Amino acid sequence: MKVHQLFMIVVLTAGVATANGTAQQNKIPQEVWQQAKNNSVASVTVNLNVPWQPEGQLSKDKVEAQRQSIISAQEELLRQLAGTRNKVRFKMRTVPYLSMEVGEDALAVLDHSALVTQDYRVLFGRL
Repeated sequence: MKVHQLFMIVVLTAGVATANGTAQQNKIPQEVWQQAKNNSVASVTVNLNVPWQPEGQLSKDKVEAQRQSIISAQEELLRQLAGTRNKVRFKMRTVPYLSMEVGEDALAVLDHSALVTQDYRVLFGRL
């Protein structure tokens, strides 16, 4: 029997600035919270708050420095997520993304982490 699971891929949203200039911690769309609640996990692609440029525009030394910056941000975010329900699906070496399956506790950490930024729209599909 073929089992289909609904999945959602989300690159998390940037905080919205308030009138006084502080960032609100609403990076996670409500649909993702609901998916984690209903299914115990949500699939997300996290955009890391790391300066980035296409590698074709960089010298060899700057490419290596940028990749190291991405790796360092991924490692730090995983340290922040220690003790939460999370599983890394894959780490990207050349762009500041991290694909994961996370529970509600990990979503709360992502929602408040300064390492998480920017969003693209939610995509739905079937596994």
